[in-house]
Amino acid sequence: MSDTTITTLNFRNHLAFHEARLLRGAINTILDGRVNPELNNHVNNDSLYYGYPAIQYKSINGNAALVAMGDTFNLLGEIVKKGSSPATLGYKECLLEVMNVEQERYQPLVDGVPKFYRIVKYLPFTNEAYNNYRKTLALTDRVCMIESMIVSNMLLFFKAIGYVCVDRLVCNIVRVEDVSWERYKNIKFRCFDLQFVTNALLPNNIGLGKSTSIGFGTLQRLSQSEFDQFDFGNLGD
Repeated sequence: MSDTTITTLNFRNHLAFHEARLLRGAINTILDGRVNPELNNHVNNDSLYYGYPAIQYKSINGNAALVAMGDTFNLLGEIVKKGSSPATLGYKECLLEVMNVEQERYQPLVDGVPKFYRIVKYLPFTNEAYNNYRKTLALTDRVCMIESMIVSNMLLFFKAIGYVCVDRLVCNIVRVEDVSWERYKNIKFRCFDLQFVTNALLPNNIGLGKSTSIGFGTLQRLSQSEFDQFDFGNLGD
């Protein structure tokens, strides 16, 4: 396969970024406590995506959301049908309310037309790669390292949906909005909020990089008018 449906299930419930990992448990609560390995991205077979999470739990525009690839959205049909369901987010009881469902029929495309994106809380590095990044002194070299990671992440997504990319992918970072630390499982990770331009069409709301199943590296398409002026900002340690 190459073309696939990307489904975003938006809830009315406010959800902070660091709470996205709790949404997975809340969904299992709604499904009568049945821990579904597919919802937890623990199963790899012909209907799921090896090496890339088929369902991603996120905070989008401050609200709880799920992003599902292809037929995996069918696993969530019960939630959509109910409309609202009692759930537990961490230690907090709540009523999880469906706001809307957005679906995009995605067909991969790589061409000469520039395409603009914003990526939030992007985790590009393994520990070893991050150590190499810290040893790199030149700002331009650091930018090139991150651009290379974004290209690798795009190729992983293409592989996940069965698309063989024969064209050369190009990625250029044009703005660094923020560089921060995020803690997960008592480990600190370096995160980047970036704007970049590439020759590849990518779906809205998918994740790139590490820990995409819990909201890191969420992608937003931008129009050219939304794309800000070039500003490399700070790529500190």
